Amino acid sequence: MPAFCTVNGLNVLDGSIYIPRVGVWHADLSIDSFQQVSGAATIQLASQTLKGTFTRNGTDVSKRLRARVVGGAAGMATQLGPRSYGSIQVRIPLTDALNGAGETLSATADSTVLGTQLLAWSRMQAPASAVLAMLLQAVLNAPTWRVLLDGTVWVGYESWPSSSLPDTVPISAEPEKGRITIASDAPAVLPGTAFSYVSPGVGQLTKNISFVQHLIRPDETRTLLFYE
Repeated sequence: MPAFCTVNGLNVLDGSIYIPRVGVWHADLSIDSFQQVSGAATIQLASQTLKGTFTRNGTDVSKRLRARVVGGAAGMATQLGPRSYGSIQVRIPLTDALNGAGETLSATADSTVLGTQLLAWSRMQAPASAVLAMLLQAVLNAPTWRVLLDGTVWVGYESWPSSSLPDTVPISAEPEKGRITIASDAPAVLPGTAFSYVSPGVGQLTKNISFVQHLIRPDETRTLLFYE
């Protein structure tokens, strides 16, 4: 029987995948291997493919590999030096920052945001993630950014497209925490979407999802959906 989750073809025994609406996704995994790994990492979670990079990893006391995978090139913590720009479109300092971090701009990034004209802009020495956040604050209505599952960096305004998992009913709901938990063989729900589901005794509900956490265990898999 194929594993529910693999990384570079190796079975994932247990772990968690954390996918935020703003920022970089990452995964902490226990892997069916006994050797350290490095470089590009491709996680296959049911029907979803996540492209990232191995960062900290090593064997535990049972000599089983435990590894962290960070979305994209794992470069958003890279310290960038100061730089000043004159009249310029947002695309230029944004691309410069991503290039400096070894990251790639998504083809689906909002062209309106990228084409916004700035009279001038100066970046301070800061991590690439902070540089992006400060740059986008200079744009009208402050768009957001995140690393997508394919490893590229998206910027834009949330449109909250509809999503659902047919025939999936939450196994728990915690409104005080803004969280629902589901069990699905194909948990393809993403932050930035409006997730619709049927709540027993309540009916159809729709929530704007801000954070997704997949819990992978030897005997079960659960997905926690945090909503705004």
